[in-house]
Amino acid sequence: MLVKLCDTLFSLYIRTRDKKQYGGCPFCGKPIDCAFHFFSRVNYATRWDEDNAVGSCVGCNMRMEYAPFPYYQWFKDNRGEAALEALNRKHNQIGKFSNSDLQEIAAKYRKLLESK
Repeated sequence: MLVKLCDTLFSLYIRTRDKKQYGGCPFCGKPIDCAFHFFSRVNYATRWDEDNAVGSCVGCNMRMEYAPFPYYQWFKDNRGEAALEALNRKHNQIGKFSNSDLQEIAAKYRKLLESK
């Protein structure tokens, strides 16, 4: 339950943040309607990492699964190769969160959303 709450609040925050920054999907310009993760949400080490996500359209989010190269290239072009390598290293670590940790994550994104 707490993981789903954190996912929802994180997604809302990323979409709100990036609608202001990019206006639309940074890959194709369509409306932003989801949070795109460069590295899978499966690993909790980067699941709620703001560097690992960008607001995108559903189409680009779905295409990433089958053709990731253009999206990794976008990341390198916009954030740098060193940032991509650092995020990849972090993604390969084990991420474990207690209920208290998850409550803190949820509180952080609630607060950020309220301030937007």
